[in-house]
Amino acid sequence: MRKTLLGIGVGLISFVMAVSPIQYSFANTGNVRADGWSKSQDNTGLGTAQIAAPDKPSDKNSKWSGSYVYYGKYNSDSVKFRVLSPDTTDYGARTMLLDSDALLSERIFNSDYSTWEKSALHTYLNGDFYNESFLAAEQDAIATSTIKGGKRYEFNSYLYNLYDSTVGLKGDKIFILDVSDVVNPEYGYISEPGYYNSTSDYVTIPNRDKIPLGHTYPMSWWLRAPVRGYSNISAVIACGSVDFAHPDNEYIYVAPAMNIDLEKVLFSSLVSGDSEYKLTLEDSGIKLANPSSGNIIEGTTVTVPYEITGDRNANATRVSVLILDAEYEAGNPNNAKILYYDKLSGNFSTKGSGSFDLPSDLKVSDWGSKYHVYILAEDINREHETDFASSPVEIKASQLKNEEYTVTVTGDANITATASLSKGVKGTTVTLTAKAKDGYQFKTWQVVSGDVSLKDKTKATTTFTIGNKDVVIKAVSEKKAKPTATATPTAKPTEASPVKLTLDKSSDNIICGRTDTLTATLKGSKAKISWKSSDTAVATVDAAGKVTAKMAGTVTITATAAGKTASCKVTVLYKDVTNDKDFWYLPTNYLTANGVVKGYDKQTKFKPANECTRAQMVTFIWRMEGEPEPDAKTCKFSDVKSSDYYYKACIWGNENHIVEGYKDGTFGPKIICARKHAVTFLWRLAGKPDPKSKTNRFTDVKAKDYYYTATLWASEMKILAGYSDNTFRPEGNCLRRQMVTFLYKYDKYVNGKG
Repeated sequence: MRKTLLGIGVGLISFVMAVSPIQYSFANTGNVRADGWSKSQDNTGLGTAQIAAPDKPSDKNSKWSGSYVYYGKYNSDSVKFRVLSPDTTDYGARTMLLDSDALLSERIFNSDYSTWEKSALHTYLNGDFYNESFLAAEQDAIATSTIKGGKRYEFNSYLYNLYDSTVGLKGDKIFILDVSDVVNPEYGYISEPGYYNSTSDYVTIPNRDKIPLGHTYPMSWWLRAPVRGYSNISAVIACGSVDFAHPDNEYIYVAPAMNIDLEKVLFSSLVSGDSEYKLTLEDSGIKLANPSSGNIIEGTTVTVPYEITGDRNANATRVSVLILDAEYEAGNPNNAKILYYDKLSGNFSTKGSGSFDLPSDLKVSDWGSKYHVYILAEDINREHETDFASSPVEIKASQLKNEEYTVTVTGDANITATASLSKGVKGTTVTLTAKAKDGYQFKTWQVVSGDVSLKDKTKATTTFTIGNKDVVIKAVSEKKAKPTATATPTAKPTEASPVKLTLDKSSDNIICGRTDTLTATLKGSKAKISWKSSDTAVATVDAAGKVTAKMAGTVTITATAAGKTASCKVTVLYKDVTNDKDFWYLPTNYLTANGVVKGYDKQTKFKPANECTRAQMVTFIWRMEGEPEPDAKTCKFSDVKSSDYYYKACIWGNENHIVEGYKDGTFGPKIICARKHAVTFLWRLAGKPDPKSKTNRFTDVKAKDYYYTATLWASEMKILAGYSDNTFRPEGNCLRRQMVTFLYKYDKYVNGKG
């Protein structure tokens, strides 16, 4: 039998790391946590549908690549798990299979038994580790895993000769992987168990690398299969090959695995990059009730009362509204999609009420048929910690009470007035009609009460929109004037009226995927009006003037008729940047229109809460400066290739001393750009100007810091505002919404544009 290669630092270790019970303690702050992460519809999906399966490795050097989920805590560290399968039924229920990305404590397998189910490691993981690393609702969501073993490996293969067959599970909550798992490409692992050189020694396999918490190098970790004919236990050794270790005297690392019951998962939320998630679990200790008689809809504003009860009701931080395109079912087997998700407005308490506005593309009449509305109480925690929620409670259309207002229309003695409605809810359009007696004519409408605005009070037929008051309107008549005899004028040649073409709007904002119709008015001609878009990739326009927004950007819509033209500048907004009160609204749309920044999902989403990488930052700066051609043709950074979109930007940025690399010759394009980096890049771009002041107002920026002068200058130039506690938070990751704001202010205050 070959000697086991367990890597540096593995052997007889006389201590075992202690596991401290976890405690979560957070202030009630709604949806924004102290770490800056914010839970929203943009980063949250129903169930786990947005979590992808691992990439199949192309060779032994392919690092494990896939999705991650943060779940539970080990000591004070959130545990990051690899998602081996986002949706499987192999373990007795519909679950998500997780495998710890990091290695936790070093432990012996067992001193007496070589079988997994009787081992001390099995007892520890399903006892102390399970009880101390997970909160009650997290424990409740961990499925009991059962899978049949005994499947023989290919005859006379390495796996057959060493392990014979697979090892199953018999109702475990926490377990370690089997040999068959770490040679399964569906789980992201290379199928070959080990690679050897000419002397039959192992060759490094980065695909199975796992690094202990607090360390920098891969180490060995236990698997659960016994070695055929020997009292040894399988393990992935430090070089990444599948081998074995001695169960009773070798302390090697543990990588816990488990299955999450998908029926317990309400949401998955993207917290970092494009592959790291946290879960929202249904918590039986948080219960939400909705007194159905109190639901009021006024126009499109819905107010709902609620009461939060249960053993853990004090943990709730907000009540949210959830609108789905199908009925909610635990585990989302019907693949329902989120149409709208946000916290209720109003002051939060365990018993109170809140409101939300029904999105403009949802009709009240479709409530309960084309979409379903729910409310739920949520306990929202930090970025890498599980959230919890009550079961969603449906608000049915039949439970809504419309607040109706009366419409009273009168006329004087010589006119009759009518309204199309005698009652209506807020937002309803009412048509008024007046008819005068012989010898009289309509003069005007008078709004007696109700504070409504008539479309045209001088016309006998007009409209208004019901507000939040009863309405009383009166029609007023006047006598017709007697005709006056006039001389018949000499006929003059008819002069052609001047041709004039106008649009009802000179500018318009339309959200990606939505439409708006422009109205063209042509006077002095009966010519046909034609329409044209300056960029059909951004927005199209049909023969009726209906504009369809395709992707974020700006476009000019032009109407043409009888030799005349009229234009409307249309700004197509990202789906997730629509609120003009957000500080990043103007910067995002300005920089998009100028080709500086681009979005995701075919230019329909900006993802403002995503982190900005160094590659993105230098590229945006380069575009803002007009994409200047660099002097050099090759890039000195070893990790920047000519096929990368940021290739020229990196060369130019380095030539102009804006960006620098690392000592190992790399640029680190995928490294998240810290706030201190972003402001330093802009200061260098400006030519490293000297600030007027010598004292920095940020309490966490010291004179010895290399970015001290940069932050001082940027603050003076109004590029940098900082936080309300007078900190800059230089180590904080620069989010895309912060990045566009920095760039916009630079272009405005330094370049004199914007």
